[in-house]
Parts: sequence; C-alpha cells; structure tokens
Amino acid sequence: MKKNNVAIAGIGITKQAKSLDTNTIQICVEAVQRALEDAGMNLAEVDGIAARWPGPGGTKLDPGVVDWTGIFGNRSVG
Repeated sequence: MKKNNVAIAGIGITKQAKSLDTNTIQICVEAVQRALEDAGMNLAEVDGIAARWPGPGGTKLDPGVVDWTGIFGNRSVG
C-alpha cells in the first residue's frame, strides 16, 4: 500500500420497514446517494462501493450481483 493512500467513508441509511413502495435496487441507490452526501463527495470521486443489508436476498451486495455501472451512468465504480 502506498504511503499516501486515503479512504473516505460515508454512511447512507434508508427508511426501515417490512414493506416499502420501491425495489431493492432503488433502496441501494438511495443509500449510496446518502453516503456520498455524508462523505461530502460526488460519484466522480468514487473508486468503489461496499454495501450490505440484513434482510431477505442475502447478507451482502457484491458487485457481481448488481450492475453498478449501469445504475450510475455507465461508469465503472469498483
């Protein structure tokens, strides 16, 4: 690891409920947008995304599960 490598993290928490009027992908996008706001960054500054959720559908969101590139404007994000 290079001496000057830096990581900036942000947290994005979405509304919690048994049933929401949206889909899982939209909830993940909302969480990423909130995390960017929390970190004071924009998507162009992001090298990667790590996302997790405890509910049905798995315990972690891997890049292979969701096409992050398509979701965020055909830009590779990690």
